[in-house]
Parts: sequence; C-alpha cells; structure tokens
Amino acid sequence: MRVPGGRLIRLQLAAGTVLLATRLLPRWFRRPARSEGDLSPLAPLPTIPGKSPTAPPLLHAAFGALDAAAVRWSLVRGDTQDIAGGARDIDLLVAEADWPRVAHCLAGLGFLRVPTYGRGSTGFYVGHDREAASWVRLDLATDLAWGGFSQFQSRAGGGCLDRSIRFDGLPSLDLDDAFWALVLHCVLAKGAVVQRHAARLQHLVESAREDGPMGSLVASLLPRGWSPETVRNVVRAGEWTRLLGLQRRMFLTLWQRDPLGTTARTIGRAVQRGLGYFRLARRRWGLSVALLGPDGAGKTTLAAAIAADFGLPVRIVYMGL
Repeated sequence: MRVPGGRLIRLQLAAGTVLLATRLLPRWFRRPARSEGDLSPLAPLPTIPGKSPTAPPLLHAAFGALDAAAVRWSLVRGDTQDIAGGARDIDLLVAEADWPRVAHCLAGLGFLRVPTYGRGSTGFYVGHDREAASWVRLDLATDLAWGGFSQFQSRAGGGCLDRSIRFDGLPSLDLDDAFWALVLHCVLAKGAVVQRHAARLQHLVESAREDGPMGSLVASLLPRGWSPETVRNVVRAGEWTRLLGLQRRMFLTLWQRDPLGTTARTIGRAVQRGLGYFRLARRRWGLSVALLGPDGAGKTTLAAAIAADFGLPVRIVYMGL
C-alpha cells in the first residue's frame, strides 16, 4: 500500500538533509568572517619572575582529577598566565584511549555535560565554581579539527600529546606545536586574529619549527609561493589580513586529502545533529526567568548582567509590556 505523498515526504527529508549537511561543507569558498586589521607588532608576553600562576579552585580540581585518573591531556591554547588572569573557557586535548574516563572524572566535581550532536569526539562541560563565584567551561576533544562538524581532521592530536610539556605544573602543547595550532585556529576556526591571539603568536613565533606534527601539517596545507618561513615572517610583521587569506586554500586542501571521509563525516554528523534537535525538543530548554518592574527600575541592566554571568547561552526576550 502506497502512502499518498510518501515520495514527496522522502524528497523533502533528503533535501533537508543535504541542505543541512552542506551548509558548512564548502567553507573554503567563504571569506574570513572578520578581521581586526593589520595590528602592529606586539611585545612578548610578560612573565612573572618567581611566581607560578594558580588555577581557580574548580579548574585546579578538574586538572587534578584528570591527572589522578592517568588521563593524558594538554592545554590547547593559552597558558597558565591566561588562566590566572581569569580565563574560564578552556580547550583541552585528550588522548582518545583515555576519553571514556573523562566523564567520570568531571562528573564527580559537579560538571555537567552539555548535550551536543554532530561534533565528533568532543565534549563540552560546564561547572560553577562557588569559591570563585564564576562558571568554568571545558571544551575537550581527542583531535585538533575544524569545520562546523569537526569534519576537517588533523590527525595530529596523538603526536601533540607525545610532545607536550609541563609549564607551571600544567600539561601544555610544545611551544612549536602551540604556535602552529594557534595559526590554524585563527585561520580555519575563527577567520580572525583577535588581540590576545596576535600577542600569543608573536610571542611564540621564534619557537616555531616545521618538523613537528603541527608544523608539518601546516607546511602541507600552504599554497604555492608560501612556506612555513613565510608564515613566520607574516606573523612577525603582524600582517593578519594576509594570513587569513590562506583560509580558502587550506580548507580546499584538507578536503582534497580525504574527500570521501570528509564528506561522510559532514553528512553523518549533520544527520546526527538534526536527530539531536528532535531529542532536545522533548526536554525542557533551560530556565525561564521573568523580570518585572516599573520603567527605570534597572531590568535591562539586570538582564544583561545575568546573561553575561551565566555559564550557558542566554536569550533575552522583551515582552513589550
């Protein structure tokens, strides 16, 4: 028995899947999202002689729990100075073999995993640090990957962990890998070089080589006329617009290296994300808070403060009353 309109429904579902799957696939055709212009060269980051920066209590406990469970991990961007300076959004690289132990380590400290779909082997955790009166957000991954579905893989995560170093007691990427990883983060993930990343790049540039896992990856992605030394010179000169101009070619090269795998990951994870929305539809979508008061009472200011302080995305809706 044929269901009337069944073919149309199947076509609509197929079209919807394709549209969702390809929404972020051809990112190499996009121009960089934004740029802060060609910033002037910056001085190296300052150091604090004789003082070791300390992580906030909850973050320190999370790092300790991972170490106690023998999880191989490393900071991906930034350093202990950034953490001591108030950074609460932390990106960590975790060994794939140790991934199953991560959830147990963080759950015991009160971290909650935020539901995400179609991102591959990644996890986003959020926790509230009562002592510091702030939120801590951890974004963990087993590989360095880019794209809306993490479909462009570096396959360099294991090599980076093998070369990681201890800096002020915390596992961090080797300075060489840290430089190239930040270059790819700015070019491929953000399409912009913000001030703190510009300072970090110019601080690390003299440590950058091309024989490590990230340096060799970048060298293989560069177009004709570019070399790792060209990238270093561009960073030294602060020519950020020129650096961001590599985005299109790098994405195209990544896709050409593994067209079937990249396309399969994109479509598969797009379907996962679409199905995930149906799962979320059956849940309560967070909290609803109503602020009532006369004109001039400070509702807008209070709402903005709540949105800025809360650990998860907040949407403010004005009811027009």
